[in-house]
Amino acid sequence: MPRRTALVVALGLWVPASACTRVSDRQRFNGNPDTLEIVRTIPEAGALVEPDVQVRLCFNRIIDPASLTDVDAVMASGNSVTDTALRLELMPWTAPDGTDPDPASTAPWCNGSVVTVTPREALIGGVRYRMRFDDTVTGWRGERADVEGEGWLFNDAGTDASFFIEFDVDDTPSAPRDPVPEPEPMSLAALFEPGAVFDTERTTCSCHRDEDDVASALLDLRDPTSAFEDLVFESRLQETGYPMVTPRRPSESFLIQKLVRVDGDALEGVHGAAMPLGEDPLPYADFAMIARWIDEGAAP
Repeated sequence: MPRRTALVVALGLWVPASACTRVSDRQRFNGNPDTLEIVRTIPEAGALVEPDVQVRLCFNRIIDPASLTDVDAVMASGNSVTDTALRLELMPWTAPDGTDPDPASTAPWCNGSVVTVTPREALIGGVRYRMRFDDTVTGWRGERADVEGEGWLFNDAGTDASFFIEFDVDDTPSAPRDPVPEPEPMSLAALFEPGAVFDTERTTCSCHRDEDDVASALLDLRDPTSAFEDLVFESRLQETGYPMVTPRRPSESFLIQKLVRVDGDALEGVHGAAMPLGEDPLPYADFAMIARWIDEGAAP
């Protein structure tokens, strides 16, 4: 994932506050005594896994996307190292096994962020692997990893720590699988269908459909065409340093960051209240649908 530079916002560019825009005086990364903890792993340590396993790390807090790169994790058996890819779910939009969540789910399975480590090729059956996750991750509010927790080990010099998990790869021949056709990617138009999150009959996003509200000028959700222009065609960086939507990278999209709440409040550095306004966050099914749309390419 790319590392970003700090975003400087000129005071002259501020938009006046309205019912849908409340300016926040909180800033990110003011020193934070709290820590990031890995509270669950899938699979668990010592598990017997399939060759196409993905390792998922559930954290107790929200992670800063800029603090992760693909080189922060290594999967190896002895001296044989397997190339991996990392993916961050700022707040989980998938089920524990990485598939779409149950439509009846009302909350994510992990209360913080999830890091998924995926080998770029199938692992070798009958072999024990160890995954190492380095202490480079930072919380959204500047929290550092609790390297004294279970699974963390320091190097011989005692200067750097990494989280380790070991598992065995099943060598039982699996039955041939019929090819599964790739589903059509989620479209923005689908989010406007009856009952979906941007359905114009729902009141959730009413501020963004009112021509007299500044929220509509910032993001027009009256129809899919207007919404696509403001979400995907808008290339300017927002106050968190990310564009409105980064296709295939929901966690690096301001739209997702604006929807996430911590203890009921917007993320640090997000000017204004978390969306939607009010005490209740966006229903989890709606959040997962928006994230899935971005993750699958942010099609019109």
